Amino acid sequence: MIEDRRELPRSDIFKFGFAVVQEASATYTCMTLNVTDRGAKIEVEDSSKLPDHFLLAPTEDKDPRPCRVLWRIGPKMGVVFTD
Repeated sequence: MIEDRRELPRSDIFKFGFAVVQEASATYTCMTLNVTDRGAKIEVEDSSKLPDHFLLAPTEDKDPRPCRVLWRIGPKMGVVFTD
């Protein structure tokens, strides 16, 4: 079994949010699978379209926050908030 080394437990939310790539003036819909104050796990149709740094609004009612990609596996990504 893989040990969970997270410092904070994540809350599963399964809500739509969006990722904003300011340099490309592009916005992508994503599904936020779980989130904490420090980061999130998201799923996007094509994670290769997102750079290593972008803005993420984990849900439609939250303001976008700067984040950095920690890992990518297919359409899923783990990000850490950098603000």
